[in-house]
Amino acid sequence: HEAVDFLAADGEVQAFRGPWIPADSSHGSGCTVSAAVTAGLAAGHDLPTAVDAAKQFVSRALAQSYQWQAPGRNPVHALNQLPTSFFNLEQSKGCGPSNS
Repeated sequence: HEAVDFLAADGEVQAFRGPWIPADSSHGSGCTVSAAVTAGLAAGHDLPTAVDAAKQFVSRALAQSYQWQAPGRNPVHALNQLPTSFFNLEQSKGCGPSNS
């Protein structure tokens, strides 16, 4: 499988190709791409360079993503850049206010 994103700008269409990254959940990856493109533009990169870097960033995040679930809560799927060994997931208390 292949993941292909397209950029249409200045009358041209450019394809950005990469391997398909299987992940438990990719929810939020589109917003992450747009934020990463914006960051690249703010850093002074041209649009194609910013899109390419954003695609690489999100691909790495999906490849390194993890999931955790606190008791009584829905699972959380996180895009991240930290190795899963950084977290002690069995003792995770979850995020946000308690439902109790």
